[in-house]
Amino acid sequence: MRAKQIQRDLPSSQRNDGFSSFIEAIKEGNVFLMVGHSFEANTITFNGDFYDYLTRELNKIAGTDNLDFSDLSFDNRFLLDKENHNHIRSIHDEIVSIIERNEYSAEEDVSEGLMRIIKTGLFRFVFTTSFDPLVEIAMREQFGEVRVMNIFDKANRDISSRSDFDIPTIYYLFGKAEAPKANEVPKKFVVTDNDALSVLKKWQLDMANSTLLKYTSDKYILTLGCTQDDWLFRFIWYTMKGDCGKLSRGVISGHAKSESLYHYLKMNHILINNDADQLVEKIVEATRNDDDKWNSPPDSFDVFISYSRADSMIVEKLYEDLTSAGLRVWYDKLNLGGRHGGKFMPILKEAIDTSKIFIAVLTNSVSEQASEPHIYRREWEWAQELKLGLTADCRCFAAYADNYDINARKYPDALGWLAETDNHEFSHNAPEFTEWALAIREKIANIQQNGK
Repeated sequence: MRAKQIQRDLPSSQRNDGFSSFIEAIKEGNVFLMVGHSFEANTITFNGDFYDYLTRELNKIAGTDNLDFSDLSFDNRFLLDKENHNHIRSIHDEIVSIIERNEYSAEEDVSEGLMRIIKTGLFRFVFTTSFDPLVEIAMREQFGEVRVMNIFDKANRDISSRSDFDIPTIYYLFGKAEAPKANEVPKKFVVTDNDALSVLKKWQLDMANSTLLKYTSDKYILTLGCTQDDWLFRFIWYTMKGDCGKLSRGVISGHAKSESLYHYLKMNHILINNDADQLVEKIVEATRNDDDKWNSPPDSFDVFISYSRADSMIVEKLYEDLTSAGLRVWYDKLNLGGRHGGKFMPILKEAIDTSKIFIAVLTNSVSEQASEPHIYRREWEWAQELKLGLTADCRCFAAYADNYDINARKYPDALGWLAETDNHEFSHNAPEFTEWALAIREKIANIQQNGK
């Protein structure tokens, strides 16, 4: 099972484009990252992976040697506290105690490979099969504020819509090891075989009709360092991907240990690479080679485009026509917020404040997403603040598609101010923007010459 098997294990019809299709899916935001404990930790810091470190610490407590979590949970040498005969140890409590008595940093404790893949900014919704905080630390280092979801958290274990995948999120597939808050019941997370059976039941019953699983079946899953037992891994993979026709949408690295599992993955045409760091390097290099115009915003620009990612095809045509007219345009094609982490929102606001023209792209997607959280709605609010700080000319315009009717008010109140101005008449209906781009250029020239 070497790296070259990425090509050899594919059916002949897919050998030439399997990996390239996967890279394109990453760029389009159609790949979920799933990280396990054998890839997340700095092995120098922990002399192995983080779970090895935990088992060594637990064996020290028990005075035993090389017992795994399940064995320790039944072993009296661990369970019976010799210093306090009235105390029965809990393996879950001891793990939480070990984790929480240490401080962790992205620089010292998280693996270089994990930080490299997270720092691409291309994976905003990340699953982890581990219970420790290292993947979450990597996410916070990159994105700043991160939403935490947990299969054992009834109130926060499912998403409401597809747009939730745009929010930086860490999802604990098997629970997170953390101490309960005051008056809370103990936190659940998978340690023993019995815990694994319990979480499988939860995925089968509580998550059977979840919105989360509705959307994962059509996505690729990039799996790094998930070393669960074969039966557990197969169950999770099948649960996330659905029927066999969709199983092939995935790449696995650092897992295929047994012959039976390897055969299962091969039969389902799942791309395999046993060197996770090598695979990450290939992904980073392939995504870095994208056209420079998408990799960072211009230092200064004439137009700021605010849009829903559901309308990317329309917006790319608008971008091309505006730039062909000689204009400098802010167009966040690759979720640049991921590249700038928590600093992105101030950068975004400054970009709107300093642009000469603000264009809101309005389509039926905007109408359909009226009840969903989206960054573009915040952009409208900042544009409104800009308008209130200027004179009669608010310099904000709209590009329509789908025969969008701004006067029908099928939008949140944040856009109402634009409908109440005359500026929305200075708009254009997709897909051709060539003449409109020239009109925008003339408008900018008037602003530069006359200040309005």
